Amino acid sequence: MKNLLYASSSKSILLILFLCNIYDFNAQTVTTLAGSTSGYADGVGIAAQFNGCTGVTVAPNGDIYVADWLNNRIRKVTPSGVVTTIAGSNSGYADGTLSSALFYNPMDIAVDNAGNLYIADTGNHRIRKITTDGMVSTLAGGSIGANDGTGSAAQFYYPEGVAVDAGGNVYVGDASNHRIRKITPSGVTTTLAGSTYGYADGTGSAAQFWTPSGLDVDSSGNVFVAEKQNHRIRKITPSGVVTTVAGTGVSGFADGTASTAKFKNPFDVTVDNAGNIYVADYGNHKIRKIGTDNTVITYAGSSLGYVDGEGTLAKFNYPIGIALANDGIFYVAESGGHKVRKIVDALASDTFNEQQQVMLYPNPTSSSIYLEMPTQNVQSYSVWNVNGSILFSKTITDLKTTIELDDLVSGVYIIQLNTVHNSFFKKIIKL
Repeated sequence: MKNLLYASSSKSILLILFLCNIYDFNAQTVTTLAGSTSGYADGVGIAAQFNGCTGVTVAPNGDIYVADWLNNRIRKVTPSGVVTTIAGSNSGYADGTLSSALFYNPMDIAVDNAGNLYIADTGNHRIRKITTDGMVSTLAGGSIGANDGTGSAAQFYYPEGVAVDAGGNVYVGDASNHRIRKITPSGVTTTLAGSTYGYADGTGSAAQFWTPSGLDVDSSGNVFVAEKQNHRIRKITPSGVVTTVAGTGVSGFADGTASTAKFKNPFDVTVDNAGNIYVADYGNHKIRKIGTDNTVITYAGSSLGYVDGEGTLAKFNYPIGIALANDGIFYVAESGGHKVRKIVDALASDTFNEQQQVMLYPNPTSSSIYLEMPTQNVQSYSVWNVNGSILFSKTITDLKTTIELDDLVSGVYIIQLNTVHNSFFKKIIKL
């Protein structure tokens, strides 16, 4: 802990303000890319509506694709938040053109290097493919069961997760079969690991899962799985060796070492190039990070709710899907909130340079604080308290703006600065 001491020139006394690490001000900034209330509407930003969006993936060109579960549709979101419908309408099953294809509660989506989409069509017990030329086909599956085979001869039982590797192999979290399946580009399905439900590390069918869902593949071909009912994150090598990465098997919340950390119905994972794993911790309403040092932290989120903000000031409503773009931005499909949220690390975004150009002074301050910038980067600002509530917001038209803090009690606050590109946050202290 660090005690912050400040001298008051007016009263010539030392004020002991705050033990600042009571609060966790992470660099991650959470915003809403698209979505509002439940429903169905194409549009821009909050004008768009989803109904229980679940899976999310990012194409090589930066477009975001979402499995809109209860709307039985596949939606596209541009990086600027423009939402359109790619395929699907009423629930059902039909291959064909984008306008004629039907899905039944699609839960997850993945994209290959060429831009083809793969969908875990959960209610239809199939894995579907949307090619770049706009045709929908069935890659594998057709009826409930656990058979391996080619094309429609293979069987799935409510597949909930899908991922694709660099070679075009598709991996499936076959939830109700408690297995991880592998589909080659030609549609041949085999079981990589798993058998009956339970919990056991091991190789191939000797391993046991309990409703494995979302998954991701790293550059070495290792598959990482979010296992809902066992509350664990598992790893499968290309040869089918299963080990436990993190989680105790007990539902709950705890950061710490991988062996003592707790999750609550983790639903999806994504892996960065360094080997860090990010988890959509559904039941805890958080995004968790498992570092390469086997330490688990809360990357973003706190309690159930809806708040855009920094790090653990943000709130999620049942995050169910997570994907990482090439530029280091995370996208989260929030099923309970019917939104697509965006997480930007300040060091990985274009707003980092903008932050360096913005001055806030004096800080700490007893009354007013000045916001100054060389160009009109910041267009509006909001002042938050440490509980994640917005106290007031204003637009900005001048290069130098006075922010009045007279009505605030002494303490630590967060100011959200909104630019044409994004938002970023700074800490301010009122004496």
